[in-house]
Amino acid sequence: MDTASHFLIGVGLGGLAHLSPLVATNPVLGTAITIGTVIASEAPDFDYVYKWKGQAAYLKNHRGITHSIPALLIWPTVITFCMLPFFTGIDGWLLWLWCLIAVCIHVGLDVLNTYGTQALRPFSEKWLSKDILMILDPFIFITQLAGILLWAFGIFSPGPMFGWIDGVTLVYILIRAVYHRRLVRMVANQMAPGGTPFVRVIPTFRFWGWQVIVETEEQFLLGKIQNGSFVKEMTLQKLVDGLDYPLNMKSEVADAFLYFAQSVYRQVEETDGKIRLKLTDLRFRFGDSFPFSAIVEMTPDGHVENQYLGWSRRNEQGEKIRLKEFLKK
Repeated sequence: MDTASHFLIGVGLGGLAHLSPLVATNPVLGTAITIGTVIASEAPDFDYVYKWKGQAAYLKNHRGITHSIPALLIWPTVITFCMLPFFTGIDGWLLWLWCLIAVCIHVGLDVLNTYGTQALRPFSEKWLSKDILMILDPFIFITQLAGILLWAFGIFSPGPMFGWIDGVTLVYILIRAVYHRRLVRMVANQMAPGGTPFVRVIPTFRFWGWQVIVETEEQFLLGKIQNGSFVKEMTLQKLVDGLDYPLNMKSEVADAFLYFAQSVYRQVEETDGKIRLKLTDLRFRFGDSFPFSAIVEMTPDGHVENQYLGWSRRNEQGEKIRLKEFLKK
């Protein structure tokens, strides 16, 4: 999920810890656990430092080893040992336990959204993305923020209040998971009653709004869920034989993009003796705009001249404006 949501959830976990009498009656321990859960809720995203090595390196490493199975134990251990000198006399094991819970929730929520994470590393580098929650889920964000404000103004006791908030949130996630599963089956049956095309149902900012990607051998069918059924909005033909790019092409940008992206749409143009390859991740769609893409410009023999990677939007004239574009030559 986004950084702000992880922060709010970390504070909320500090409040939830007050269900324990040990925490509720010890302000120092309560403060330490809240600080610990906030740090632990953000810790897996410390891989942001890869930004210094460029967008390609960041894309390939973000939500990777820092979200792995060993990291679930490493993060709370490091955080606890770093905090204990500043909070003498507190229960270190209890602090460690709540930091562990915070890290596990961070990784779990990342698995549930569209971006996904490599949570099974080092055993598998497969990206797990369940498409159940938005990267910034309005329900989770608002309920956690409301709970923190009610706690800050002393209106409700944090332990019981966050117990209710987190309980309702868990039910909310379960309902979305069940509904999402039903939608995937419904679209698959609607598109191919006798077979099973690859179907991806993706959440939007609307509470029950969903976008759909149906992938067949020849094309991508894009649309939305409307009145309980799949409504097609556009069709994208896959790259045809005879219009391709040099197989010996070596591009750090393309490699990083293909390592992470799913439902990739390829476009190839040949102009003035140059080949332009554009890779688009269809999961991230706003209307008819697909903001996340990689572009590689090369010669016919596969020599890469320019390569770009990043997010873009449309200006008022409908022209692409690159917001984060990293040029490598």
